[in-house]
Amino acid sequence: MKDRTNKTISFAHYDAYELDLMTYALDPARGKFGPYIKRLIERDRDGGQAQVVADIPKPAAGGGTKADKASVAGFL
Repeated sequence: MKDRTNKTISFAHYDAYELDLMTYALDPARGKFGPYIKRLIERDRDGGQAQVVADIPKPAAGGGTKADKASVAGFL
């Protein structure tokens, strides 16, 4: 049996939202990344307020289609 399990998380550099999350999480004021993520998981597990964000489809190149815009209209 292994002593540790590693999980990978990626952040898209072209997505402003994800880039902001990465920048925030990697701020030295929060300590090392791994323990910071573990504290977030612990807070969530212990009943802390967790914000769930639905996956929103990315528009096609050129601004997307009417169907894309309609599917996210409720979020605007």
